[in-house]
Amino acid sequence: MATKDVEPVFLQLSNGSSTLSVNQLPELLEKMNITHDNPNVLVSKVTNGVGDKFNIAEAVAICGLAQSGIVPVEEKEYKDTEKDFLRSRTYLEHGVVTQDEVVLQFMKALEEHKKKCEREGQYLEARSTAQRLEVLKAQEAERIMREMDIRQKSEWDEAEAAFSVEKKQHNSLWDDRIEHYEQTFSEQVVRLQKQHGEQVDRFEADMDKKRPQKPQYSKELLNHRKIQVCLAKQGEYTRAQKIKNVADKMEQVEMTETCATFDSEVISKKNQLRAKQTQEMDALLQRGARGRDQLDMSRAQDITRRQQRFKNIKNELKNLQKLEIVHLEKFLDQQAVAGKRKALNPSPNSTLNKSPDRSNSFNHLALMH
Repeated sequence: MATKDVEPVFLQLSNGSSTLSVNQLPELLEKMNITHDNPNVLVSKVTNGVGDKFNIAEAVAICGLAQSGIVPVEEKEYKDTEKDFLRSRTYLEHGVVTQDEVVLQFMKALEEHKKKCEREGQYLEARSTAQRLEVLKAQEAERIMREMDIRQKSEWDEAEAAFSVEKKQHNSLWDDRIEHYEQTFSEQVVRLQKQHGEQVDRFEADMDKKRPQKPQYSKELLNHRKIQVCLAKQGEYTRAQKIKNVADKMEQVEMTETCATFDSEVISKKNQLRAKQTQEMDALLQRGARGRDQLDMSRAQDITRRQQRFKNIKNELKNLQKLEIVHLEKFLDQQAVAGKRKALNPSPNSTLNKSPDRSNSFNHLALMH
């Protein structure tokens, strides 16, 4: 949209005045055969929300924006399809440090209006337009710097949030892994205890079957039994009964001694079995402790690797942001030297003068385990 297209209608509505009221904007657009859903948004953007009137240059910008259907940046839905903290950045496209199409249109309209005033000899108006253009360019440069500073801070916050989420995920993963290990190890202990119990039961049952039913007869006892039989055959029953009573007592004593010897052997064998089982359980517990120590060591190494990786990301991000600021400030200084814009002069308390080094905000991450 050129100035020559808007100027006749503008002058007709303004009755020769240099400004129009915001309320007259719908009528201006209607006469220009331009439709827009919310023209007041364009006015607020072009005039920076100052005043309720706009001049011919601003009218040209508004009509151009309305005709092209451009939506102010603030109303666009921003969708970040790839959160890459280390992506390359540049504000040097097309020699203009801006990404705001509304401002570009307004700058273009002001430039055309300034040249028109120069051709028609309206030098005071041309000077006013040039000053307005320089102020707008300076404001845009400062806006870009502020937005860059906000974005860089947001990148640090996103990096910290990403590390925190990753830390929670890894901690949960390690907790599940350790819990699974402990559960598996407990099952192994219970299974070994059950095996040991079954071994003892089988041993005791086997020993019960082997329990002696008669003693280990001594020669003296066998001799008494022979004498007993011989006396009975000879009909000397009284003497045979006496010998039998003595032999029965001897057999009872020898049976007690045989059982005692057997029980002693059973206790000895059972103690040997228990000792063997204790060694097996101790070996299992030692393997479990070694596995637990290995898991703890692996977890600590994983935490160290992730912290070092995040530290490297922070350093690279910090260096990249410093380089970005240097490039942008160098470009703006070159623009100022070339007379294309005024030099930036932020206040001493402005964030534009501050270093992008925000590593101190991450010092507490070293304590995260």
